[in-house]
Amino acid sequence: MNRSRAGLALLLLLSSSACRPEAETTTAPASTRATQTDPGSTEGLFLASLRRNLPACEATRKDARTYDVSCDDVRLQVNLENLEAETKGLSSVERIAHVDSWVAALAAAMRDSNAPGSVEQLVPLVRPTSMREAFAGASDVPLTEPLAGGLMVVYGFDQPAMVRMAKASELEAFNLGPDLRKTALENLAAALPRPQVHAGENVMMVTWGGTYEASLLLYAGFWDAAADEVAGDVVAVAPARDLLFFTGSENPAGLEKLRSVLDQVEHDEQVSHRLSPIPMRWHEGRWVDFTGW
Repeated sequence: MNRSRAGLALLLLLSSSACRPEAETTTAPASTRATQTDPGSTEGLFLASLRRNLPACEATRKDARTYDVSCDDVRLQVNLENLEAETKGLSSVERIAHVDSWVAALAAAMRDSNAPGSVEQLVPLVRPTSMREAFAGASDVPLTEPLAGGLMVVYGFDQPAMVRMAKASELEAFNLGPDLRKTALENLAAALPRPQVHAGENVMMVTWGGTYEASLLLYAGFWDAAADEVAGDVVAVAPARDLLFFTGSENPAGLEKLRSVLDQVEHDEQVSHRLSPIPMRWHEGRWVDFTGW
């Protein structure tokens, strides 16, 4: 699996018929859009990079952080919030280079967007339930499954340039039935090294490849084993895609530390790909919302 995606976070929409209905806007070339924003802002740098690297594409501004980028029959919805976080603290030259790298990854994703996903590329993804809003009005949306803590499970194809969300029709074509999640979990586990647990002061942090830490929430065996290492039930939280922490429900110091960690993450402007600050409890083999703060 290719881990060098320059932090690209986007929702791939393969045709205009699959898009969420838009408010009335005027679609204009990226070069025109660039003149309407602060050239030194993340938005301005993004549009300037689009002009240089994807001159044939058009960008429709939905708000200061979201654009629809269209090239031929491929349309991407791009959220600049993650790019903003990734470029915090960089020099002007470094910011431009990072944005160019990000847009290069976007270009590669658009080139590969029509490539069909395979069963072998299928992986499980954990995303915030708020993402359902992006699917509203679409004719063929990703399949979602409930989790807990403001999170849900979706499926994607880990392709060379990006992780593309799988639409429900694509998953149905595989005819995996109840083996869908099992297959995706096996694919991901086979592609990544073993998860690493880093012991802190009453709180553990888990790392797993730098992209799929939150997906580890779906591996029951890992959490059954983790339960033997904490006081009470496991309490875990995934505030971002690559951040996963846990402690024990009967460890007051651990719960207080977990609160502190979440507060630090909330105020860290460099954290990208945010998920949910709501903790979950591993109880009787499944996640439930934790209410024992």
